[in-house]
Amino acid sequence: MKVYNLKQDNNVKRLSILGIRIYKKWKSGNFIKRAYLCGILQSRKTKYSRSYYIFGIKFYGKKDKIRLLEDKIKNITNEKWLINDKIQTAITVSKHHNKIFPYYKNRHSQQIGVLVATGPTLLHYKKFHNYIHFAVNNAYSYLTPDYWFAIDGFNIAQSYEELSKTAFTKFFGQCITPYPIHKYRSDDKKRVYHIPDCIIDSSNNAHKFYFDHPSLRINRDIENHPLPDLGSCVFSALYFALYTGIKKIYIVGCDCACNGYFNGVQQAEIWSSGRATNILLKGWNIIKEYIETFYPDVEIISINPVGLKGMFKDVYTQSYLDANPDIKEELGDNVEILDEKEFV
Repeated sequence: MKVYNLKQDNNVKRLSILGIRIYKKWKSGNFIKRAYLCGILQSRKTKYSRSYYIFGIKFYGKKDKIRLLEDKIKNITNEKWLINDKIQTAITVSKHHNKIFPYYKNRHSQQIGVLVATGPTLLHYKKFHNYIHFAVNNAYSYLTPDYWFAIDGFNIAQSYEELSKTAFTKFFGQCITPYPIHKYRSDDKKRVYHIPDCIIDSSNNAHKFYFDHPSLRINRDIENHPLPDLGSCVFSALYFALYTGIKKIYIVGCDCACNGYFNGVQQAEIWSSGRATNILLKGWNIIKEYIETFYPDVEIISINPVGLKGMFKDVYTQSYLDANPDIKEELGDNVEILDEKEFV
């Protein structure tokens, strides 16, 4: 038999001498417990107190009131700092958004708009004449929009110089949510999501706006609140379109599917896992409820829908149906073909 035996496993430490347990230490809930001489003497300790027992009867206890008070003061100070930070953030957003957005409020009242994203179905759309186009990311290279939105610098970094010379109104989003809740760079440092002020300031007819991430909130007042992320800048563009007073909105290229982009580029790995698609569809369900609640008179129509099929009213272009006969066969007589007479 060993004279001295020390064991430690699963956060339990035991010491025995000649087979008799002399000491045991373990964690139970918020307590760190110690037992001496086969448990005859025990102690229980927390961050703010300690007590001692003999044969299970407490004979001494002490509370560290000073440390408890210090931590309470520290927590109050931290909470006060967080509240002040949120207040300052809200003031920053409100002041800035009130400088740029009121000019556009109801500017396109009773007009028809087109929300343009970058899915492959965009190739089956030709620009409607006299409709207001709200595009995102690289969709501007397919058609010239009236308004353009982006929140991810990585997606447009190669186009900064070209974008700076364009005449359409540009909105560059910067995340107001502090790091690390929102990461400004990818973990491997290869993707820079943040769009710097110097890019925005050097661009013709460009504005900066703030968005929050992650965002499941519905903020109707974009003059005083951040715009939503919900997984894509397309939601910021849609919020803005509604704010301008548009009465009918066509959705183009918002495929919400793992089918690449209109320019042949494949999507990132997050799309193949289905995670990104689920995030987008969740965002679309939130925005659908928002529109039904605050803009019940606005009609939303999906052109050549893929992931959004059935969410709004669906219409199809003839060229898309010709390229996808299986969809035409599936829909049968229920298919509604878009009147393309108003295409430019």
